[in-house]
Amino acid sequence: MITPDSPDRQYSTRLRTALVLTGSGTSGAYHAGVLRALHEAGVKIDLVAGRGAGTIGALFAAVDGGARLWEDKGLWRSASAATFYGWRAPLRVAGWALVVAAVVFAIPLALLAVAVMVGVVGLVLTLVGLGGSGAVLTGGFSRWVEAQFDPAALPTVIPRLVLFALLVGVAALGVGVTLESVRARVRRRTRRGLLWRLIGAPLSSRAIVERSATELWNLIRGAAPVAAPPPGELAKKYVELLADNLGQPGFREVLVTVHDMDGRRDLVFAMLGAAHRPRFFGRPGAAGTAPRVPGTPSPTKAPMGTTRWNGWPAANGATARWAPWAAPTVAATKAPSPA
Repeated sequence: MITPDSPDRQYSTRLRTALVLTGSGTSGAYHAGVLRALHEAGVKIDLVAGRGAGTIGALFAAVDGGARLWEDKGLWRSASAATFYGWRAPLRVAGWALVVAAVVFAIPLALLAVAVMVGVVGLVLTLVGLGGSGAVLTGGFSRWVEAQFDPAALPTVIPRLVLFALLVGVAALGVGVTLESVRARVRRRTRRGLLWRLIGAPLSSRAIVERSATELWNLIRGAAPVAAPPPGELAKKYVELLADNLGQPGFREVLVTVHDMDGRRDLVFAMLGAAHRPRFFGRPGAAGTAPRVPGTPSPTKAPMGTTRWNGWPAANGATARWAPWAAPTVAATKAPSPA
């Protein structure tokens, strides 16, 4: 086994090689580079695991789709990659409203700064013998400033504009809180605080999730002109593809970890070959059951605390299951294949 204590051990195809991808945000672009480097170096990967942004790389690498992450029009090199993590709409609207309020509030200060500059120019003109021109300049600008600061002009308009911009920002945040509350009641059992509902995660990952699902479906369907299915159906087709080809060149065992916000624990999805399945799934579960995932087929209880989902085929000796226990620690090491 290659460890920090024995880093000189050479890579060998006789050893099982696991690649673990973790991180968040744009770490997925780094994962794409790692997968490309290993591919070009001819490193044989037997199992790929992912968590967070690493889930994207793991799912693509498991079905021989790593090239779709790093090629010129791939996921992380396309023009749309710059928009993968954008500000949430309520925060974006509130931010622009705050900028507008600050700009409007700064107008009187800007006028005062210009008045000082005009006064300096008028003084210079007077010193060089152009006193008449200096007097015309300063007098005309003074009258214009007085008109702008008339009680019916800027002193009335600016506070109203600032207040309106601030109200727009507050309304945007209020709409965001309302939507978050509605979604939380439908999807989550846990309750979040007001500050989290007001601000929450500032960036949205919806764009990267939707683009990843689109690219994954393009990989699965091949050249067939078939419309993209719902997420649940896409997951089933992915499992079918991997199960039918597990053990073939380019296809790898996969292990993905996601966090259950309601249960406050990790859920582990794994598809392993028959030779390694008992050792992984043979661990007894803490509660003996696995949570039901909305939109998936009803589970049937399997021995030793594991759960197998009906309707997901197991071909080539492979089995796809959700493990109900917390995610095990997986090291990026090379371990000998069991006899």
